[in-house]
Amino acid sequence: MSTERKKKGLLLPMILAVLNIVFSIFLISAYANGAVLDGLLLSLLIPVLGIISFLVINQREGKNNSSLGRILQGLNVFFVLLPIILRVVGRFFS
Repeated sequence: MSTERKKKGLLLPMILAVLNIVFSIFLISAYANGAVLDGLLLSLLIPVLGIISFLVINQREGKNNSSLGRILQGLNVFFVLLPIILRVVGRFFS
């Protein structure tokens, strides 16, 4: 597979990763301000986008993961676990 085609194959996961980063910033700020109800939709949306991106990368790249694909997969795992981590940490500090 050519490098140009690989880059096009990772365009959708990269866009989803950028969206997840923006939504994560909003979610962390909502938890920091104590507005847990405001972050409820984001805490559901972030893992869903992470799982979609994870599956798209697995489908398009298969076993031939590039370094960018592996970095995006790591970010997707982080995005799936982020709401859980924030809830656990929030219970210790409340």
